[in-house]
Amino acid sequence: MIVLIIIALLIIMTLVAIVNMYYMYKHAHYNNYSSISFKESVSLTDMPIITFISKGNKINMLLDTGCTITSFDVGCKDLLDFRISDQTNFTQMGLEGNRFKVDGGLCQMQYDKYNFIFRCTITDLSQAFSDIKKSTGVQLHGILGTEFFIKYKYVLDFEEFKVKFRK
Repeated sequence: MIVLIIIALLIIMTLVAIVNMYYMYKHAHYNNYSSISFKESVSLTDMPIITFISKGNKINMLLDTGCTITSFDVGCKDLLDFRISDQTNFTQMGLEGNRFKVDGGLCQMQYDKYNFIFRCTITDLSQAFSDIKKSTGVQLHGILGTEFFIKYKYVLDFEEFKVKFRK
């Protein structure tokens, strides 16, 4: 009888240890991410927007997993730490299926203590961004595309309305 009680206690202790190790692993995994909340922007505008800093300027970026490369409106080019690069000039396709040449380069922006350098294009997004500003009051400067998410290992969490990235 005592042996059965000891065996039962050992099994319970083993199960508790396994559950505890799983919790610690999962918690440690998520602690490797820093997060940016876009909950407020979604509640105000119904759009996931985060604000970066470039050359001391606030840059509002729409998160768009349907956009391959990050694009900025030509009107905000002077606000950005942007360098044209011969290797990133290319032809871009618009929503209507038309193709056009765009300036490509590298942009540097910051969020909190994190610094990001990534490929991007400069294109005329003024009409779309003007319509968004009229309907929401928010001035967008660019669209953050999938290439950025992949490079920095972003995870878009629409349950918590957060963008998480590895530190």
